[in-house]
Amino acid sequence: MPEGHTLHRLARLHQRRLASGVVRVSSPQGKFAEGAARVDGRVLIRSEAWGKHLLHHYDSGLVVHVHLGLYGAFTESEVPMGEPVGQVRMRLFGGPDGQPGFGTDLRGPTACEILLPPEVAALTDRLG
Repeated sequence: MPEGHTLHRLARLHQRRLASGVVRVSSPQGKFAEGAARVDGRVLIRSEAWGKHLLHHYDSGLVVHVHLGLYGAFTESEVPMGEPVGQVRMRLFGGPDGQPGFGTDLRGPTACEILLPPEVAALTDRLG
């Protein structure tokens, strides 16, 4: 199971490679298609970790919440990215200067969902 330090490393990586730029988001598997459509083409403001929870904050006020659980993992890729392999719940790519330069695929998470600010506050309050 990924521990908290793994999520903090991912948050720093996503902040460095994706924040401040437009991010393309899709769900090749389809399970996160509606959520992906809500943040696709938006600017990722910041990426942060709370314990074992990863939060991507977008300029629209929406937040993508990821909990990797036992089997979840992100894999990094060169851009342009090839065809998705396996069950990719969420695919992100972009770059802070507006130039696509970084891509990542999420597979097997326990949670991958859109949260509104009050839901994020409830989550972070609960986690402390």
